[in-house]
Amino acid sequence: MVVGTPGGSTIITSVFQVIVNVIDFKMSVFDAIQNSRFHHQWKPDQIYVESGCLQPNVRMVLESLGHKIKERDPIGRVEAILVDKTGCYLLLRIPEVMMMQRDIKRDDKVGLLFK
Repeated sequence: MVVGTPGGSTIITSVFQVIVNVIDFKMSVFDAIQNSRFHHQWKPDQIYVESGCLQPNVRMVLESLGHKIKERDPIGRVEAILVDKTGCYLLLRIPEVMMMQRDIKRDDKVGLLFK
């Protein structure tokens, strides 16, 4: 699997969360990329979340511990290539699918490449 995205300080966040979703949570690449993400860095000291990223009880616990949480637009524009067990090369460009649901102003296309 190869994963990349533009995004400055959110690059590592986006790539890491997609890889964890695929490997640890057994999501398809499509679902892993489409899944909501969160981001935190040293400054400013707050957690940025995409809409629907945190369940209300989790958000409440984090805020009770003093964390500042702010909703924001989608994090990253993830693209991934995965060679699956059948030998197919899948090129998925994400927020193409994600943006159709979240941000209509992006008009990228989803592509599939087969070996």
